[in-house]
Amino acid sequence: MRCGIKIGIFALLLGLTGLAQAKSDGTGFYVGAQLGLSNTHNKSTQLYTTDPNTGDKIPVPPNTLSSPSNTGGGFRFYVGDTFTPHFGAEIGYNYFSPSKYGSPPSPYDKQIPNGASVQEYAVDFDAVANYRFWDVFGVFGKAGIAVLRENLSSSLVNTGQSQNYTTIRPLIAVGVSYNLTDSLMLDLTDMEINGGGKVQKISFISFGISYHAVDPICGQFLC
Repeated sequence: MRCGIKIGIFALLLGLTGLAQAKSDGTGFYVGAQLGLSNTHNKSTQLYTTDPNTGDKIPVPPNTLSSPSNTGGGFRFYVGDTFTPHFGAEIGYNYFSPSKYGSPPSPYDKQIPNGASVQEYAVDFDAVANYRFWDVFGVFGKAGIAVLRENLSSSLVNTGQSQNYTTIRPLIAVGVSYNLTDSLMLDLTDMEINGGGKVQKISFISFGISYHAVDPICGQFLC
């Protein structure tokens, strides 16, 4: 449902941009950073340890699922180019707070003293549509793909070794922006990477700031 709402907002933005007449050019290169709260939505799972006698992986505690803590700080660095006043493209690097599975209850806690974790990173490639009001406020939508890297610690894998894999998932985001100056912009963004296969969806709500290249003569984004 949440993803469907975002897709609807993004489609609405595409329609609005066809009618908009911006006062300034609004095009050009930009770089930015975002900091916020991520949620990796990973599910409860069985933890494993190594049997000291046989070397085999055994469940700890037996037939008991451990629940993760999925929320925490995340960040994103990005670069982009607005080709027209309302359309552009963007590339970003994302770090999400790891999902952490605590140590199992006594007497099993000494077998996995540091618990287990799932760490996820992503590089995203997005098309961007935006609509600006009075050259100060704006709304925007993004749609694209995320190349997602997931690293699982060995206690989450019954083979006894850590596991890493990469997958490509669709991404969508919506947000609002405010121009502090001609070259500095603030934004509030709600992004979601859709889950599928071995990975769960990832949500990331963030505040950001970006620098937009400005022509010193015309005082707008690159003329």
